Amino acid sequence: MDSWHSCDRCFHECHHQNIADALFWQLNATINALEDANIGYVIAFGTLIGALRDGDINPKEVDNDILVQKPFTLTPHIQSIFRRHGLVIFHSSIFRVCRMHPASKKGLRVHHDEPPWSAHHYFPYTDVYEASFSPYKDWQTGKTFPGLWSTMRVRVRNIWVNTPNRV
Repeated sequence: MDSWHSCDRCFHECHHQNIADALFWQLNATINALEDANIGYVIAFGTLIGALRDGDINPKEVDNDILVQKPFTLTPHIQSIFRRHGLVIFHSSIFRVCRMHPASKKGLRVHHDEPPWSAHHYFPYTDVYEASFSPYKDWQTGKTFPGLWSTMRVRVRNIWVNTPNRV
């Protein structure tokens, strides 16, 4: 079972990337995996701020934030799609995505199960949250509400990503 121990913790020395480049690589790979799996998404929080303000990764961010259509079920098929894109996806309070460590492709446990914000070694990751994009029914009142937002496409460097519509 994948967890933080499956993550590649070497991005600067191994992949010659600064944090913004490593987060961009991961955002691009994550979006490609979500689209390959036909999973609706929008970028959110600091990732959205960077996209709208700069057309780039927010320089103050340490992770990517993505919302996926609720309910989201992590199946072996979805995990295999992420692995094909060089990523690991797992549930740890919320869904988490990181670059797959080469040894984890062979089923080896490479690292301790420490999150990236531990004191030992930071590495880029993506938080994936569930959200309702489409109409939903309030379980207490029975009233139906429109979806939280429609989506639009915004350019981040050389890729297009889904964002909540500003209208």
